[in-house]
Amino acid sequence: MISSVGLDRWVDLVQEEFGRVRVFVWVTLHERLLTNAERVRRHFANSDLCGICGGAKEDLEHVLRSCAIAKGLWLRLIPSGARVSFFSLTFKEWFCKNLFDRTFVTTDDEWPHRFAIMCWLLWKRRCRLLLEEDVGVLDDVLVTGNCLLMQTKDAFTMLVGSNARNAVARTWCRPQPGWVKINVDASVSITEQTAGIGGVIRDDTGS
Repeated sequence: MISSVGLDRWVDLVQEEFGRVRVFVWVTLHERLLTNAERVRRHFANSDLCGICGGAKEDLEHVLRSCAIAKGLWLRLIPSGARVSFFSLTFKEWFCKNLFDRTFVTTDDEWPHRFAIMCWLLWKRRCRLLLEEDVGVLDDVLVTGNCLLMQTKDAFTMLVGSNARNAVARTWCRPQPGWVKINVDASVSITEQTAGIGGVIRDDTGS
């Protein structure tokens, strides 16, 4: 039996871990991940070759799709009928298609989350192989990714349930006389890749 405090801490840890995945996705979408190609561009390194296979340029496409470690993982995950399109798109098309199209390679509704987690774990494994002297036994990326996906689902389910139980009615509170209050809200549609934001400024009378 896990105490409520322990359970809350576990939920926080899982959310924190998935938060790292989201940051990784943002950095990758903006092509700022520090691959050897990017490090050479910034004059941080002299060679842009892959530090693992050594025979190709280590750019985003190589790190996350075509290097032996990455390709081996995707071949275990992607149905044979979807492999041609999966491996033939340009990197940006490939990355966005997997993030925003739930039916691109599989009927799995969780695919965008699974894909993001697997990419992040591939990057973590590469960094560990290249930067740590004592690597030890490496976890299976597929197993680790599936576990993290399940933990994330469970954590958010518990969080939503907790928020529903603790929900309270909230109303607008007027500012002090002579002041105005600004309220804003925003919404993002992952499927349509659109976002909107709106706001209202009101004085102490609500005008």
